[in-house]
Amino acid sequence: MTSEEKKQSDKKASTIWKLGWGWYLAAPLLGLLALAAGKGVNDTLAAPPRSALDILKERYAKGEIDRSEFEEKKNDLLSI
Repeated sequence: MTSEEKKQSDKKASTIWKLGWGWYLAAPLLGLLALAAGKGVNDTLAAPPRSALDILKERYAKGEIDRSEFEEKKNDLLSI
């Protein structure tokens, strides 16, 4: 076997070795990412929807609207 053939053979063995060990890192990381993404989707879907009145109360509590606007919008919502 010539030195060139030996280098090629060593290079192939080295590449295969690196790919083999790479899966020991990649597979668990991909699994953790999949679990995290699934949990995030489930949490988002499981959250109860907020009512318009709850959103209005939150805006009033934050000071985005004043009392008169809050009362006006609340009356509009409750009259529906």
